[in-house]
Amino acid sequence: MSELTKRYAEGLYSLVQDEADFLSYKEEASMLINIFSENEDYVYTLNSAFLSKEEKVKLINETLKGFHPYMISFISVISDNHRINEVIDILYDFISLINEKIGVKEGLIYSSEPLSEEEIRQVEDSISKRERRKVELKNLIDTTLIGGVKVLIGDKVYDGTIKNKLENLKTTLLRGGN
Repeated sequence: MSELTKRYAEGLYSLVQDEADFLSYKEEASMLINIFSENEDYVYTLNSAFLSKEEKVKLINETLKGFHPYMISFISVISDNHRINEVIDILYDFISLINEKIGVKEGLIYSSEPLSEEEIRQVEDSISKRERRKVELKNLIDTTLIGGVKVLIGDKVYDGTIKNKLENLKTTLLRGGN
């Protein structure tokens, strides 16, 4: 978390009142991340100096109709403060604050190729059983991996990569095969 994105995320987080709201806001934040990730032109438009503040607010209200009013207002504030380029990071930080509050651990899953949502969910379920609490993983690509996955959660590493298995085999062979 950068200090800037953290402050904005904490501002939005301060509006959330109870656990039911946490889950609803988390879902909306995830949807907004997808919207902003998949529509760079939308971000570019909201960042434009050629649109007035009122035009940007109108555009946000029209395109995000159906979202919680706080979320819509929050996006308007971010846009008005010329921070729309940071919106995805702010929303990720917001989700992290919610996850911390509701006891969800976050981690990274490294793979040589993008994993499907089902594959990520299977790994999350497996790691959640080991950690004895819900785990959510974000998939990152590491082209140095030959195959398999490596999961980082806090200071724990679960390494099921072929690269790791080959390194372990090499170490064992160099020690005399024991």
